[in-house]
Amino acid sequence: MLVVDVPLSTRRPHHITSQGAEAGVYVRLGSTTRQADLALVAELERNARGIAFADLPEPRATVEDLDLQVLSELRGRTTSVDDLLALGLAVKQGEQIVPTSAGILAACPDPTRFLPSAWVQCGRLRGPHGADIFEQTGIHGPTPLAIDLAVEFLLKHAYKTAAFG
Repeated sequence: MLVVDVPLSTRRPHHITSQGAEAGVYVRLGSTTRQADLALVAELERNARGIAFADLPEPRATVEDLDLQVLSELRGRTTSVDDLLALGLAVKQGEQIVPTSAGILAACPDPTRFLPSAWVQCGRLRGPHGADIFEQTGIHGPTPLAIDLAVEFLLKHAYKTAAFG
């Protein structure tokens, strides 16, 4: 028996030299190999450095972009700027306090201003192949509130019947 231990590389992502660091990164998805786009390459680099997306500061935002009242209601107690720092929803950058991606998702009334894909889309499909959208809704706002609205949408349609054959 041969046991080989290959340590995880800290220089990820690796790329094909002739294609360069931006175009030469490929990832395995199921049984296929696909070229990674720039966003995935950045995510792989952050992952290799142990940096979570949620912890990244959003320099275009300020603490005023967060709705502390929403956070206070969700937490059941008053939320201050110090609480934002302690919870990782904001970080200090020099003299300024800047929301993190987690802060934008948790408390920004319009997170898509900073994170364009930060919204929830719910849909009910029908038809023989489940490809026809019967009803849909887009949910925008702080993620904790969006989750409740998404669950409401699911419950509204939970008892609808469908026939599969």
